[in-house]
Amino acid sequence: MNVNIFIRLFCLIFVVSNCKIAFSQSELASSSITLRGQSSGGVLTLMKAPGGNYPFIVVTNKPNESAASVIDKLLFQLTNCSVCAAWYGVEYVSKPTTSTLVLLGGPISLNESSSWILGGTDTGFNIPPPPLFVSVSYKSGKVALEWVNPPGGYDSIVIVCGGVPVSLPLPGNSTRWTNDQDGVLPSFNSYSKEQMYMVVGYKNGTPSNGSGVRLTNLNKMESLMNIPFTQGVAPSFKKWSYDSPIENIDFRQGNLPGMMPNTEVAQLDGKGFYQIISGHGTFVGGISRRFLGLIPGHSYKVTARINTFGMANGKWSVSLHAAYNAATGEDLTSAQMAGAAELPDKGNGAVDGEIAKYDSTTTTDGKWVDSPSKLSTSETVKVITLPNGINSITVWLKHDGTEVTGSMVGIDSVTIEDVRKSN
Repeated sequence: MNVNIFIRLFCLIFVVSNCKIAFSQSELASSSITLRGQSSGGVLTLMKAPGGNYPFIVVTNKPNESAASVIDKLLFQLTNCSVCAAWYGVEYVSKPTTSTLVLLGGPISLNESSSWILGGTDTGFNIPPPPLFVSVSYKSGKVALEWVNPPGGYDSIVIVCGGVPVSLPLPGNSTRWTNDQDGVLPSFNSYSKEQMYMVVGYKNGTPSNGSGVRLTNLNKMESLMNIPFTQGVAPSFKKWSYDSPIENIDFRQGNLPGMMPNTEVAQLDGKGFYQIISGHGTFVGGISRRFLGLIPGHSYKVTARINTFGMANGKWSVSLHAAYNAATGEDLTSAQMAGAAELPDKGNGAVDGEIAKYDSTTTTDGKWVDSPSKLSTSETVKVITLPNGINSITVWLKHDGTEVTGSMVGIDSVTIEDVRKSN
């Protein structure tokens, strides 16, 4: 048997055994993707919501290009992507209108409805933003997902586990799902102790990008960066800046080696992309992500993988921080993350919330480094114990510079681990 075919079959069998599906359809399943309006210009990506990594396609659009034209380009790319056909095993037809792409079939012969996602830098076509802060927990045999919907919400929401939808569409205002809903029972794999979940929102027939999270050993969450970003920011994250001209700080997607469109990418095991934050002049900003559904009284350790890309000179720094949110549940402000305002625990975000820091005297020398690390100026294993009534922690990356000619830092993973249970 061809090695690539064997690997694909093994992965698909793993998905089926890891996430049991309790519903099916008598006819060949299909998913439709509708685009409305015109392109803003830029790139648009399309892929099936993955477990670990699935192949994806990219089209480049001109400003004011029609939805029909872009649908035709997506159809052409899918039809001519041999690795997509090998993984997805689908037929593609553009119907019932020129602005709708209908995809028949799926990666597994269970006749389940498949879920496709859109990413890229094109801000046209009324594509809804992805869900924020997707988080997963496991307690007493039950898996629970929580997330935050963007302004305007969705018409419906789909939950995907291991690349397979594990729920009937949820109402568009849903912000929580547990594995006892709809008779769907994901089974936690006894060997890897790992599951990958993704939440996708739909509005007027158009899917959002997906926001994913990996649960390992029942107690460790990793925010996945395994799909193309939306407008330069990783799904589930928010960009922020403080007292900085908008043109002085930039956010964009980076691709790890081997991550390319129309390519076999299963070997990347739930990774593939990284968040770039670059700046010039004087600036302060970064990205942030809340982890929801945590347990008061439990203690959580935060880690991330950071790269300073060999920068050496100049007055710049990049630092990793974490702090619990207020009991009222609102996000931390940019002033709090910049260290200009008090945190909910009365500490200073620039000092008390710091986990690791790199600057011109302590770089990662172009390597990806698990932080906190011995390379950073602060080597703090940050463990946060949640007070009563608090159930979320915000992790943020801060990049700042003073009169620099140009700087760039990256982050490709953030994890939070429950390390101690309350008595």
